[in-house]
Amino acid sequence: MNRSYTTSNHRRGKIIERTVTELKTIIRDIILEVGELKERVALLELAINNKKSEYTEQLPGELSTAGEAAYAAQANNAEHNREDDAPCAYSLKELYQDGRHVCPMAYGEERTEGCLFCAAMLSRGEE
Repeated sequence: MNRSYTTSNHRRGKIIERTVTELKTIIRDIILEVGELKERVALLELAINNKKSEYTEQLPGELSTAGEAAYAAQANNAEHNREDDAPCAYSLKELYQDGRHVCPMAYGEERTEGCLFCAAMLSRGEE
């Protein structure tokens, strides 16, 4: 009886050791993947920051001129009623129609296709 009990414990011990080894391997792989993901995120953040800085360097005059023109047009329009159309919602729609993002994550960046976040921002302005 003692011997079978010892053999049984020995088998359990080997199974546990194998399981622990497998878990260590899985954890090591996960840690490596997390490291790779951190590197990717850092590179993406760097690319986004570079893109935003390029955009702000290229267009500050154009944006201010466009904003001033839109403000002057609204000020000159006597029929414009503030309750009918919020100026900010109109500006966001116009910016979106010009092919720019209006969502906080990519505001002002050039857009190549529809953006659900932008659509949510625009629909929020209509309510």
